[in-house]
Amino acid sequence: MTILGRISARSLVVLLFAQAIASAQSGPLSPQRPQPFTVPLEQTEEPIYGVRLPTSEAVIEGLGPALERERLRPKNTPNKKDRNGRPGAWHIASRRSTYYPHSGVHNAYNKWGDVRLGIGFKRAVDLHGLWISGQADAGVWAKRVRAIGYRDGQQVNESEWFREISDKPRWFPIELEKIDRVVLEADPVVGQAAWYAIDDIVYTRRDSQVAESERTIVVDFEDGEFGQALSGTDYRDLIWETGTGFTDEGVHAPEAPLEEDTIEEVEAESLFYGVSVMGSGPDLLDDFQTLRMGQHGFSYPPDHCLAVGPTQVLVCVNRAWAVYDKASGSTLASMGLGSFLPGSSGDPRVAYDQHHDRFIVLVSDFSNELYLAYSLTSDATGSWIKTSANVSQGTDAGTWPDYQTLGVDEHGIYSAAYMVGSGSDMSIFAIDKAPLLAANPSLGTVTAFRDVPWEGAIQPCHTYGSPDYQYFVSVNGNNRIRVRRLSGSMTNPTLQNLGYITVGSHPSPPEAPALGSSTGLDTVGDRLMNAVYRNGSIWTAHTVSQGGRAAARWYELDPVSLTVVQSGTVSDGTRHYFFPSIAVNSANDVVMGFSGSHANEYAGAWYTGRKSSDPDGVMAEPVQYRAGSAAQNNIDGAGRNRFGDYSLTVTDPTDGTFWTVQEYAHSNDIWGTQVAHLDHGSGGGGGGGCDNPTNFCSTMPNSASWGATMGFSGSASYSANDLTLECYGAVPNQFGIFYYGPSQVLAPFGNGFRCIGSGFLGTFRLPITMTDSFGDAYYALDYSQPPMGSGNGTIVDGTEFNFQFWFRDPPAGGSGFNLSDGLNVVFCP
Repeated sequence: MTILGRISARSLVVLLFAQAIASAQSGPLSPQRPQPFTVPLEQTEEPIYGVRLPTSEAVIEGLGPALERERLRPKNTPNKKDRNGRPGAWHIASRRSTYYPHSGVHNAYNKWGDVRLGIGFKRAVDLHGLWISGQADAGVWAKRVRAIGYRDGQQVNESEWFREISDKPRWFPIELEKIDRVVLEADPVVGQAAWYAIDDIVYTRRDSQVAESERTIVVDFEDGEFGQALSGTDYRDLIWETGTGFTDEGVHAPEAPLEEDTIEEVEAESLFYGVSVMGSGPDLLDDFQTLRMGQHGFSYPPDHCLAVGPTQVLVCVNRAWAVYDKASGSTLASMGLGSFLPGSSGDPRVAYDQHHDRFIVLVSDFSNELYLAYSLTSDATGSWIKTSANVSQGTDAGTWPDYQTLGVDEHGIYSAAYMVGSGSDMSIFAIDKAPLLAANPSLGTVTAFRDVPWEGAIQPCHTYGSPDYQYFVSVNGNNRIRVRRLSGSMTNPTLQNLGYITVGSHPSPPEAPALGSSTGLDTVGDRLMNAVYRNGSIWTAHTVSQGGRAAARWYELDPVSLTVVQSGTVSDGTRHYFFPSIAVNSANDVVMGFSGSHANEYAGAWYTGRKSSDPDGVMAEPVQYRAGSAAQNNIDGAGRNRFGDYSLTVTDPTDGTFWTVQEYAHSNDIWGTQVAHLDHGSGGGGGGGCDNPTNFCSTMPNSASWGATMGFSGSASYSANDLTLECYGAVPNQFGIFYYGPSQVLAPFGNGFRCIGSGFLGTFRLPITMTDSFGDAYYALDYSQPPMGSGNGTIVDGTEFNFQFWFRDPPAGGSGFNLSDGLNVVFCP
C-alpha cells in the first residue's frame, strides 16, 4: 500500500495544498539531495593581488612555560561518554550534513540524536504531518518515530509509529487535533540516540481571527540558514525545544557549502584509474604508537599529522602535541595543544621546513584566528616563535576558518580555509617567512586572497627545490583538479588561476564500514588530503569510490602543461581505504599511507608505495602495519561516525626515507595513532622482520583517564635488546610496576582486570616505577638482568610473554589500584 493510500481525504486535501505552497516557495517538491553545486568554468585568469592582514604580537618561548601551563591544566577525568551534559537540539542541517531534504535545499534534524524533542505552538493547532527521512548514514537512522500531542501540559493523543524512514523523504501523517505542543519520540538505535530529519511541517491554526486562506502553514526551512540553531528560538513563530543531552566531546566535522556528493556522480569509472597493484613496496623499518584519544583530552576525530626533522618526529592531533625520538620512538615531550599554543583549538597542521630546518604548527581557534608556531631551530623541544593572525576580516568578517591546510616553500608558509558563514567561499593565505628567520623574529606580511570558490580543501604544496611559483591544487568537480600558483614578492604576492587538469571520473566515496561500528566511518568526501611539489611534478591523493567502496586515488600532475603524468587507484574487493596521504623523495620513489576497514575488520593503519622504475600508474600491495582492536562509534551531532579527518605522509629530510602517521581503532571508541618509518632501499633496523607487539585484554577508567593502555618503543628483537615498555593514561605521579607472564586471562582485579596468567611458569615483576606528570610510565627491558636473564622468566629468541602495568589509584576509591590493558610480545632473533 502506498503512503497516500493511508491518508484521510481531509489530510490529502491539506497535503496537496501544502505541496502547492512548498512548490511556490521552494521550487521542485522532492529533490533527494540539495541542488547540484555549480562548478565555475573560468579559464586562466590574470594574477590578482590579495589583502594584507594586520599582524599580532609574537612571543618567543622555550618548552618550559608550555610544560608549566600543562601542569596547571585540569587533567582528564572520566566522564560518562554517552551523556556529557550537552542537550539535544533542533538544527537546520549544515551544508555538509544536509542529506535528504524534501523541498528546496534545507531540512532540520535532531542534533545529537535526541530521541525526545518537542516543538511548541503558541496557540492550538491541528498538526497534519511532516516529511521525514534518515539523517547521515543508515546505521544511525531511527527505526520508528511517533508524535505525541499535548494541550495545556497534558498528553491528549499520539500518532501511530512511523517506520518508513529511509533516504527518500516520506510523508508522516500525524493528524493530532487541538494541540499546542508535539514531541517526536524515537527508539534509540546507537546507545541512547537515533537520528532523523524533518521537512515541510504542515499544520492548521484553530483561530477564527485568521483568514481561512492563511490558516494552513507549511514550515519548509527555506528562509533559514545552513547550520542554524532552532532550539531556544521562535523560528517561524514556533517554540523549538531543547532535549536532555547525551554526547561526548568531538571536534565538528569539516564544513562544506553543499553536501560533497551533490556534485553529479558518474557511475562509470575509468579503467585507467582501476585497481593498480603491481608496484614495488617499501620496507618497514620501524613503527611505534603515538598520541591516542584520552592522553590530553577526549576529542574526536584525531586530525592526525606529523613532521620529521633530523632527530625528532613531531605528531599533532586535535587537542594534543608530542615529540618523539626518531631512533627509539621514545617520548621527548607531550602536552595538550592549548598548553603548547595558547588560544588554539583544533584542526592542527604541521610540517618540517627543510629549507630552513624549522618545524611549523598551524591551528585554528574556530573563531577568527589562525595560530602559528615556528621553531627557532631543528629541535622541536627548544624555542619557538608563537603568534596568530585574525583572518576573519574584510569580506570575511563574521566568519571563521575551518579545515585549514598547510604548505611551505623557500619563501613562505601557506594555508587555505573554508570561511564558515561566508556562503560558499574560501580564503588563501600567504605568510612571508623572512621576518620569522630574522635575528629578532616576528610575524611578517600575511596576505589574504578572499572569495575563492569552495572546493573542499585547497592544498598548498609542500615544495622542494626553488621553483618560480608556489602551487595550490583542489578538486573542481568529479573529473577535474584546479591548479593555482602564487608568485612575486612575499610582501605583495599575486595569485593566478592556471586552469584545470582533467582526471578520471569518480563518485564521492561512501562511508567505510568497520567491525562493531553501528554506522560507517565518515570519509569526508573527495577533497584532496595533501600535496607535494618535487622534480617538476605535483603529487596529491584523495578518497574516491571504486566499485562502491572507498578507495585511495593518487596523481602525479604536470602544472605547466596541465596534464596527468600518471595516476592510480588503490582499492580492494572487500576492504575500504580512506584518508590517503602521499610523499615522494628525490629519486621519485613514493609512499602513500591510509586507513582501512571492512564490515568484519576493525579500522587499521596501512601503507603502500612504488619505485620510480615501476610502470606508470601502479602501487604495491597494501600492507597493514597496525591492526585495529575494537569498534569505533564516535558519532557527532549530525549522526556521522567520525574518523580521520586527514592523515599525513612525509619524506625524511636527512636520508629520503618516509614516515607516515595513521589512525587505527585502539580500544572501544578510542582512536590511536601509529607512526611507521619506511624505506625503498634495502631496509633493516628496528628489529628487522620481528612482529610488532600487540595489545589485548580490556582497560577500565581510572581517576585520571578513560583507561591506561600499553605501548612500546624499540623492537621485539632479542639481539637488539632495545624494547621499552610504555603505559599511557595511568594516574599521574603514582607508583606502579610492569609485570609479565606466559598466558592471557581476563579476571576482575582491583578497579580493573588482570590480563596476565601464570601458566606453568609463574608471573614476574619488574622494578617499581613511578608515573610522570602525564600519567605515563616507561621501563627499558634488559634481557641480561633478572628476572629476564635467568629462571622461568628468561627471555630469549622464540619466547612469548604478555606484559601489563599495575598502578596505584587512591583518588578512585575502591581497592585503590587499577591496571592497563595487556601487551603480547613474541621475541625474535
